[in-house]
Amino acid sequence: MKFTASSDVDRSCAPRACVDLSALRRNADTVRKLLPSKRLMAVVKGDAYGHGLVESAMALVDAGVEALGVASLEEALELRDAGVPEAVRILAWLYAPVHNDARIAEAIRARIDLSVGSMEHLAAVHRAATSVGELVRVHLEMDTGLGRGGVQMSVWDDLARAAALHEASGAIRIVGLWTQLSYADAPEDPVNERQLAVFRRGEAVAQSYGLRFEAVHTSTSARALTRPTSELYGDTVRIGLALFGVSPVSGTSSHFWGLSPVLSVTAPIVQVKFLEAGARIGYDESHRLSRDGYIGLVPMGYADGVPKYLSRGADVSVRGRRHAVVAVNMDQFLIDLGRDPVPVGAVATILGSDGAVTIDANDWGAAIGSYGDEIVVRFGAGLPRTY
Repeated sequence: MKFTASSDVDRSCAPRACVDLSALRRNADTVRKLLPSKRLMAVVKGDAYGHGLVESAMALVDAGVEALGVASLEEALELRDAGVPEAVRILAWLYAPVHNDARIAEAIRARIDLSVGSMEHLAAVHRAATSVGELVRVHLEMDTGLGRGGVQMSVWDDLARAAALHEASGAIRIVGLWTQLSYADAPEDPVNERQLAVFRRGEAVAQSYGLRFEAVHTSTSARALTRPTSELYGDTVRIGLALFGVSPVSGTSSHFWGLSPVLSVTAPIVQVKFLEAGARIGYDESHRLSRDGYIGLVPMGYADGVPKYLSRGADVSVRGRRHAVVAVNMDQFLIDLGRDPVPVGAVATILGSDGAVTIDANDWGAAIGSYGDEIVVRFGAGLPRTY
């Protein structure tokens, strides 16, 4: 067995993530042109899908986005603190309705729109708004079948009636109505149409109590890209993954939709070994070399966001050539370089373009039975980012 190794890898080639904010702005422009009659709510939850919450949100605001969507109150408040102007609406939809009055009140003072998906949430928001003496903008969330957040049709009448009474009191203003479809990533599935029928019935009930909505949103990235605008129910669309250049539609690339990947991830190869055919490598000898060749060691592992079971069909690119990932550990992974004796310090492109080769987040997602959004989010906190 022969090997080469080096202890002085150039620090400029340390593992890192690069976020192309220009690509993010271009993607926002592309989506807006595809949906000229719809308002765009840019979803930046999960630290903007691992791309950096504040940096990404500010770039989207620069691109003209008028509304942002996040999961938590903490994300919403961070955006306001970072300088997102009040003219840009921020909707937060995931927060506890109990033992949380102070935080809800803080969000109201910061002009955060709040989603209400239960009677408990409605009571908490009304209570907090009354305590601070400020009007709060509310989006009602309906559970049309996903079984996650929102109010089911069986008790929707009660919520709509209570929301109308609270609005009449002057503490809250109902401005939005929304749902998340069970097959949001499969727009052609007939379940979506059944759930939209439920949504329309719920909308009619709410309107019967005098509620009027300035933002109705049922569609996300995949549906917005694949269905005619006339089939996108509501005046607003929530676009998240597509903005970051990850195709939300299975079997298609971002480039197919005219989008550019925003995140690239690279790392150096810090050791190269020559092994003979038949050599078994990895814990439990999980991989067997079918021929003589080189193995490269990359200093990233599942502690850094690389999925542990990625070694089932994913590649990286080195010098414009694809090489299979063959074993993943906590802080490092191995790639099969074949007969290509690349030098130590050569850069492995984990996500992004390398010459004519592009490593797509969805390729890695498919290798672990998931999607590209899980991959880009994994890299969010584990690597230093440059913009």
